[in-house]
Amino acid sequence: MKLLTFRSQGAVRWGAAIDGGIVDLTRRLPGIASVKALLEGGADALQQTRAALAGAQPDLQLSDVQLLVPVQQPEKILCIGVNYAHRNAEYKYGSALPQHPSIFLRFPVSFVGHGEA
Repeated sequence: MKLLTFRSQGAVRWGAAIDGGIVDLTRRLPGIASVKALLEGGADALQQTRAALAGAQPDLQLSDVQLLVPVQQPEKILCIGVNYAHRNAEYKYGSALPQHPSIFLRFPVSFVGHGEA
């Protein structure tokens, strides 16, 4: 499931990318206000979202919206790097496999939507 937040006709909405388009989950799931609310809602919210997407067709084309940062106003952002065994081979560093993943922070102002400066 590829979740996203987007602006369409002046309104901020959320949904899922499917079949080259967007299923607008804002209107399909009025009890879940955003991607953040979905994540906070746990298994029940995830089950509702999967049910809403079952057999759904896109409501919008990606080219018709402005993609925003997926999770608006995050509380904290913890990032994990070097987190899979074949990473060094993929990046062709030739260095030894790290013993531990790297953990680092990102700040909300360091994220932008797709195609934004």
